[in-house]
Amino acid sequence: MKKYFFLICSCILFVTSCSSDKEILDFENTKVFKAKGGNYSDAFARHVAISGKTAVVSAQNDQTILKHGIAGGNGAIYIFEKQGTTWKQTHKLTPADIDKSSEIVRFGVLVDIDGDIIVVQASEKYKDREYQTTHSERTVNYVIERSGETWVKTAKLTIPSTAFGAVCNRTILIGYAYATPDEEVINGTQKHRSKGAVYVYNKKGGEWVVTAKLAPQDSKWNDNFGYNLASDGRTLVVSRPERLFEDSDPGISIFANKAGQWKEVSNFNIEHCHVSTALAVCKDTIVVSSPSKKENENWVHIFKQIGQEWQLVKTLTPPDKAASRFGISVATNGNYVAVQSGFSRKASALYLYKGPDWKLVEDYKWNTFWAGEKIGPLRIDGDTLIVGIPSDPVYPDNLLFKLINLFYKDAFYQEGGVCFFDLHTQ
Repeated sequence: MKKYFFLICSCILFVTSCSSDKEILDFENTKVFKAKGGNYSDAFARHVAISGKTAVVSAQNDQTILKHGIAGGNGAIYIFEKQGTTWKQTHKLTPADIDKSSEIVRFGVLVDIDGDIIVVQASEKYKDREYQTTHSERTVNYVIERSGETWVKTAKLTIPSTAFGAVCNRTILIGYAYATPDEEVINGTQKHRSKGAVYVYNKKGGEWVVTAKLAPQDSKWNDNFGYNLASDGRTLVVSRPERLFEDSDPGISIFANKAGQWKEVSNFNIEHCHVSTALAVCKDTIVVSSPSKKENENWVHIFKQIGQEWQLVKTLTPPDKAASRFGISVATNGNYVAVQSGFSRKASALYLYKGPDWKLVEDYKWNTFWAGEKIGPLRIDGDTLIVGIPSDPVYPDNLLFKLINLFYKDAFYQEGGVCFFDLHTQ
């Protein structure tokens, strides 16, 4: 009996050890969801967002007409919902579905979602009073909310300059990096400089209205504060990119939401914090990247809230010498940190780290025949990691194909897709 008992126990231990070693980033056996009603050149999956059982995927060049190699389109967003154990595309929304009164292009430049609220950034063509032309464009953010089985526009937030937004806990946060409304005109003249700000929108009486304007305590001209931001509703982290031609203190500012009021609680100077810096926050974890093509200037910083203070607890460096732009996209759920990176000329990589010591637990190299094909961007919500595989132009590293590409600009486009991974498997 003892022999059989030990044999059974050994089998149980073997099965347990095998299951614990199950790969999370199992791309070979994971379904890649393609866009139904899309095409190769629509930039599908260049930006993704997820909240619970609903995901949003952008396709900012949807309905693209390629002319002389120049891509542009009205854009679209795709909505995926988890039904049972699988994800399914349930909606495709275009500017015609959202705003027929405006000429909208690049609908889906950025997307975010929180529950039943989606924020979509786009560009709107308008007639410039000074130059009497309709070629001018301005950034707009559309608020789209679920109504039963459909999604409808509930607001259009017009922005005077480039803006980046997030939505969380029924609050919309929009960053004005270059010019804010009360800083456009200085001493009676137009100035191309700004301290930057983050505007907070809340819904009151059925309308989305500005309820607060956030700025760092040491705000300076040309800070570009608000160029990028991330929030989980409790904490907001905002980037302050470095400036190439002026002395600056690049870094981040951290705000806490206390009883509906946002207050700056900390700030950090971060070397090489620039316009490509990616941010992520969840619970007591903040992730800030400094991606670069230079070998010794690639970092991903992990901050933890210890008591009431935020502290830098780990700085990740590329695990591979061939990695470049390490941290071009980052995501976290507080337990895991996912990092997207370039990898050599023909590949990209995805690295997964696990807390609390933030050791590398998995990595995946997307090696391909096509130069330029890549994985990313990344987002995590709960135990679900969504990975985009953008439908961007790719270029074969072959003289014959390069010659073909000279005459057929749209010949080499990677078909985009998205993958969903369960982080609960480890």
